[in-house]
Amino acid sequence: MELILSTSLAMLTLDLACQPEVALGFNLITLTLDPTHQPELILSPRLAEPTLDSTCHPEMTFSPGPAEITLDPNHQSEETPAPSLAELTLEPVHCRPELMDACADLINDQWPRSRASRLHSLGQSSDAFPLCLLLLSPHPTSEAAPMVVGHARLSRVLDRPQSLLVETVVVARALRGRGFGRRLMEGLEDFARARGFRHLHLTT
Repeated sequence: MELILSTSLAMLTLDLACQPEVALGFNLITLTLDPTHQPELILSPRLAEPTLDSTCHPEMTFSPGPAEITLDPNHQSEETPAPSLAELTLEPVHCRPELMDACADLINDQWPRSRASRLHSLGQSSDAFPLCLLLLSPHPTSEAAPMVVGHARLSRVLDRPQSLLVETVVVARALRGRGFGRRLMEGLEDFARARGFRHLHLTT
C-alpha cells in the first residue's frame, strides 16, 4: 500500500510532558508500505504552538494585603483515566449513530463549523463512501458508551479505483503526543487493505 501525504500549513498542539510522535511535512511525500511492516510516520512542522493543559485547579483562598495562596491537601482532581492504546477500536460512525454528537464536538474543537452542518456531513457516512471512522476507547464505566478519541474520513479517488482519500484526521487534544494518531493511521491502513485498496492519499 502506498500512502501519499500532502499538506499546506501545519500547526501542532504539543503536550509539554511528552514529545510529539507525529508531525506534518510541507512537500508531497510518497510512502510505499510493506504489507508485512507497519511504517512509522514522522512529520516535521516548521511552526509548533505549545499550549498548557491544566487538568487540575487547586483550591485557593486570598486574604487582603499580600497575596496568600492556601492549597487544600484533601482536594483531588477528578480526572478520567487515560485510554489504553491496546483497547482502541475503529468503527464507522453510521454503525454508532449514538456517538455522532460526540464526534461532531471532537471535529469542531479543531475546525469550528455549525453543528447542523457537521452532523449533516457525518450523516453521509456509508459503506459505499464517503465513510467516517471513529477511534473509540472503552469508557471507564463499563455500562457507558465508549469515548470518541479520534476521527478520519475516507473517500474514493476519481479514476483511481485502488485509492482512498484520507481527510479530517483528528485526535482529542488531551491525548495528542501519546501515540493515538499513529494508532488511528495504522487502523486506517488495515481498514483500507482489508477492502482491497492499495493507496491512501492523506490531506490535512
